[in-house]
Amino acid sequence: MTVKETAQRIGISASLVYELCRLGLIRHSRHGRPGKRGTIRISPEAVEEYLLLSQQERPLIHDEPLKHIR
Repeated sequence: MTVKETAQRIGISASLVYELCRLGLIRHSRHGRPGKRGTIRISPEAVEEYLLLSQQERPLIHDEPLKHIR
């Protein structure tokens, strides 16, 4: 998938997909001449992996009040 297709699939901007790739949060491959930026391709499996890893569980509810809230 292209960066644009990935962005549409996840529902985020293409620039955020580039940032996630740069940070190593989405597995991707880069194709092109050595020393050049090239083009990024992302597999559908890598997108699903990212979506699964980015899901957050609901925080635990504590009976005690938070210390910073009075």
